[in-house]
Amino acid sequence: MSWSLSRRLLLVTAGALLIVAAAGAGTSVRPAGITPFWWADGTCETGHIGAPGDGAPRFDWGAHHRPQEGSRYQGFTGFAASTWSWWAGDLGLTGRYPNAYDAPPIIQQRVAHYGLVKYGRWGCMLEHPELMSLPGQ
Repeated sequence: MSWSLSRRLLLVTAGALLIVAAAGAGTSVRPAGITPFWWADGTCETGHIGAPGDGAPRFDWGAHHRPQEGSRYQGFTGFAASTWSWWAGDLGLTGRYPNAYDAPPIIQQRVAHYGLVKYGRWGCMLEHPELMSLPGQ
């Protein structure tokens, strides 16, 4: 059976999409645009739960109802669902991203940054003040 070039390209593209989809869940590689500060905060908030020892933030936190995951907290910084609705709503993003886990990492970071600037610290930022010395708040 002869594989045409278009069929090969389709398979390569499908494989690349699977890799990208897997990367959004609990990747140990910091996605483009995610600052060291938000990566560290996300690692603290959601990276401690998941595959043992991987420590990666869960950008899809809340989407799969895994053990210890309920529906109350979402996205890599562990937004309360109501907080995501509020802050993302302030930024006009809830129509496109009704839940934090629906949003790409860079949008989750944008909403988290908005909340930090406008309303202050939460969760791991309060428990680990050394996070505040990292670049990219």
